[in-house]
Amino acid sequence: MACNPTTIQLSSTGTTTINVTLSSDPGDGTSVTLEVDGLSVSEAGVTSSGAVTLSVDAQTASNYSLWDATIQVGSNLTVDATAQVVETNGAQTIGVTITDAAVSYCSPLGGGGGTGTVTGVLGTAPIVSDGNNTTPTISLADVSPSPAGDFTNADITVDAKGRVTAAANGSGGSGTVTSVTGSPQIGVLNGTTTPALSLTSLSVTSAFLAEPSVVTAKIADDAVTTAKIADDAVTADKIAAGVINDGTVTSVDVTGGTGITSSGGPVTSSGSITVDLDNTAVTAGSYNAANVTVDAQGRITAASGGKDAYTGQVVAPANSDVYTIDPAVVSARTIVNFYAKTGGGSCTATLKNDTSTVATISVTTGSGFAGLITNGAVSDGDPITIEISNNTSSANLVFQIEYTL
Repeated sequence: MACNPTTIQLSSTGTTTINVTLSSDPGDGTSVTLEVDGLSVSEAGVTSSGAVTLSVDAQTASNYSLWDATIQVGSNLTVDATAQVVETNGAQTIGVTITDAAVSYCSPLGGGGGTGTVTGVLGTAPIVSDGNNTTPTISLADVSPSPAGDFTNADITVDAKGRVTAAANGSGGSGTVTSVTGSPQIGVLNGTTTPALSLTSLSVTSAFLAEPSVVTAKIADDAVTTAKIADDAVTADKIAAGVINDGTVTSVDVTGGTGITSSGGPVTSSGSITVDLDNTAVTAGSYNAANVTVDAQGRITAASGGKDAYTGQVVAPANSDVYTIDPAVVSARTIVNFYAKTGGGSCTATLKNDTSTVATISVTTGSGFAGLITNGAVSDGDPITIEISNNTSSANLVFQIEYTL
């Protein structure tokens, strides 16, 4: 089983059962304690035959958030580890192995453990097996007698498995075309075995068309074009009375469809009709990293500000120093996440909105994550700052502050 030596994954949707194995048995009754301060997790048990089982309830922190953790065996020094909250769709069981040098995480536990030996592999006709119990050779049995070969106009027999069991050359039809003739309207070229047929020039004339056999329904749209009508072919005596008439428009109106409103109609003598594009429920303005809804007409019907972030680096932070991230926000926003990481040692980073504390995190070379932030509202014009304390190193600190508008 492959192991991740740094992260113990705790479920956000069910109980996590942790089977702890100690590679060096300290003796029955030795206490083993798991601590994740940021999640208020403190679980302990005593060993039996070099193992102990711990149970951690479902966690409410953000999925994939990381937390500092420690594991202590008896009175030995604690072993550093990292806990991560993950979604598992229910309870899970994981394994943690503690050696003299590291903590290893393996998940999920369980699996086979059965034993047995394959003694033979058989096939059912037409499948054939050589019976080898470890690497059998499986093949399709040959048909006997073999029908293999090339055939013309083949006569074949097929079994229930779709295999050709018999094949032979067949015979095609017989006969010879000796002559092809046409009518005055049908022309014939090479009237023997491979004739070419065509309509003769002017073969379709009015004399061949029953009256009234050619009606509008039988003429495809755009089939009759100017190029197909001879000059002076359409005369007054060929147009039925009442087919073409003069007319006058007495009223004009416009009906608005989806998102369109019209006014001013109908116009019966003179006037104008106004066509307007309807307003949507969206407030006009500019949106940053916007979340939008677009209707079938391509209009934005809903819009809201999306998520953005401050990112940066504090060079050689010192204790009690306050670093201004934004001196005065240009619009109200809500801070939703705060993450920081130091290049060495550790420190405490306190994120503030004006004078109010938004979140305080312990920062290490691994990471520091604030988890769920519930008081991150920042008013228009307020400053955002980071205050450093408990610093054990002058290494640079990087940060990311996510917010929504």
